[in-house]
Amino acid sequence: MDFFFAVPLGDLLLFAAFLAALGVVAGFLAGLLGVGGGIVLVPGLSFIFAMMSERLGLEGVDLMHLSVGTSLAVIVPTGLSSALAHYRRGAVDFTLVGGIGAGVLVGVRGDAGAPAGEGQRGAGVGPGHEAAVGAAVGVDDPVADVEPVDLGADLLDHTHRLVADDVARLHEGGQG
Repeated sequence: MDFFFAVPLGDLLLFAAFLAALGVVAGFLAGLLGVGGGIVLVPGLSFIFAMMSERLGLEGVDLMHLSVGTSLAVIVPTGLSSALAHYRRGAVDFTLVGGIGAGVLVGVRGDAGAPAGEGQRGAGVGPGHEAAVGAAVGVDDPVADVEPVDLGADLLDHTHRLVADDVARLHEGGQG
């Protein structure tokens, strides 16, 4: 609670306005595109924290970790609320939830002791996640033979193919 008393009211209001604007953008994009809020929140929070770090007394703080942690703290309650709404509509398969949840717990537990960046390959995949995936598909090291890829180019190519297929179906008179 000391944080709020150490920061001038004008800076707190500016910070709150930036956060509200980021929330609106993240919510709009999540609703429009179906992307998770974290893909917008983490870079947005990182930018806001960096821009206001001196005013908020965040010098020396790892702003990326602060951004990720803050995003997760926001996503957990909203995710639970959304899951409850889907459950009420009968749109939750608890067989999948149990299987995925068990794999997540194994992966998280396996990575919990690893220092950040150590033993990680690919997009933040650590040894615990690799073990969980390997156990699920029956291999010892699921990423040992995987060649590095240019995710940006692959994503762009995949998106282009999806859009081209939809446009072709629309021109043929089908539904997109």
